[in-house]
Amino acid sequence: MSELKLPEHDFVLAAPRYLARLALGLLISLGLLGSFNYVVDPFYLFASPNREGVNELRTQFFNSQLLSKPYAIERRQPNALMLGSSRTGTALRPDHPGLADYDTYNGALAGSTMRANVLQYQHASAIRPLELVLFNPDFYMFNAWQRPPNRRAYMDFEKRLRVNRDGSHNLQRWPMAISDYFDTMLAWNTFKNSVMTMTGQARVERGETPYLTIHPDGHWTNRVAEQRRHRSYFKQVERIYIPGGWVPTDSFRYALRQEGNDGSNPIDDFRWMLNDAYQQGTRVIITFMPYHARLLEAMHSIGIWPQSEDWKRTVVSLVEELAALNGKTPFQIWDFTGYTEVNMEALPERTLTGNNMRWYRDASHVQQHTGDLILDRILGVDGKNPIPEDFGVRIDSRNIEAHLAWINSQRQRFLKERADDVAEIQAMVEAAGAAQVVR
Repeated sequence: MSELKLPEHDFVLAAPRYLARLALGLLISLGLLGSFNYVVDPFYLFASPNREGVNELRTQFFNSQLLSKPYAIERRQPNALMLGSSRTGTALRPDHPGLADYDTYNGALAGSTMRANVLQYQHASAIRPLELVLFNPDFYMFNAWQRPPNRRAYMDFEKRLRVNRDGSHNLQRWPMAISDYFDTMLAWNTFKNSVMTMTGQARVERGETPYLTIHPDGHWTNRVAEQRRHRSYFKQVERIYIPGGWVPTDSFRYALRQEGNDGSNPIDDFRWMLNDAYQQGTRVIITFMPYHARLLEAMHSIGIWPQSEDWKRTVVSLVEELAALNGKTPFQIWDFTGYTEVNMEALPERTLTGNNMRWYRDASHVQQHTGDLILDRILGVDGKNPIPEDFGVRIDSRNIEAHLAWINSQRQRFLKERADDVAEIQAMVEAAGAAQVVR
């Protein structure tokens, strides 16, 4: 049987046509993929407009803030900046009436480090001089033993900033930006997140997933899923903090300084930012955001309460020391922690679902209107709702010891009136093997 052969010239002509069609198909596929990811924009990197039913709720942005927020600051060029962790990101809105005279951006990063906050301050300052910084440092940020969970993500974050830590021009910024935008537009991971963003719109409507989205000003909204039992969600956050929220679980250590690490401790980064702000004439307001009293009790149980008091003393001392060195009035410091009417809010009944607490969303994060009261207090604004008298105390070297003593005295009321809460927290600490573990 004779072998069937194509004429040689037909094969030679067919090959380029096949490759051309393949290349064209690949280009069309990449174009469609890029267009889809650009329109949905799940990480809010491209600042694509919100489209109802498509991306009105950016449910997948949360884990990509280190990617998107440096570029958002470049676009907005704010003259007022909010810094801190997720407590700041969810509670403080830049469009608060007390900030009407500023172009404010909420640069808070969930679970962020002190270094990341200071670098973001430096990045924003290099773009436009900052007139106001609302900095809400967390106790865990100052732990010299703490390490970020994803060091690679933080290394990439630093490459996106306008300046390096030493103030020199960041030569890695543009290559990183090109890589970020093209990789994000054409990445399979982005496609998956785009699909989850689209399908998440309906899931939020059905109450199956939290109402989670980021706004153009950097503030994000996060509410308990309507079908989720609020009390169980509240306690889930507590378990995250006990004890790993404050200390690394491989050492259980907390210290403001680590021996042999001079100049590279979080407290040193904080000191640098304070000094720079005084020299640049930037107004800074420092706020200790409100944990729920149950978490304060957890701090007592794992043995970290004395360190938390020393931390507040150190912040007050540094603020006043650097003010004196620069011949300036010390920055304001406000403390919203403690055992107040707000902080001791009772947990909802076990069967209730959705958002059922007046002041808190969970043990670590307050409701939006609670955040508004915080801004009312520190900015001196008469808001539409009255502020509980004991919620928010301005502290300095003259009253810090009396203030700490007052918090400890108020704790006795919590121990007496909320014995069930105290017992529950102690049981959680013991179950985690964390009773008095901090050293």
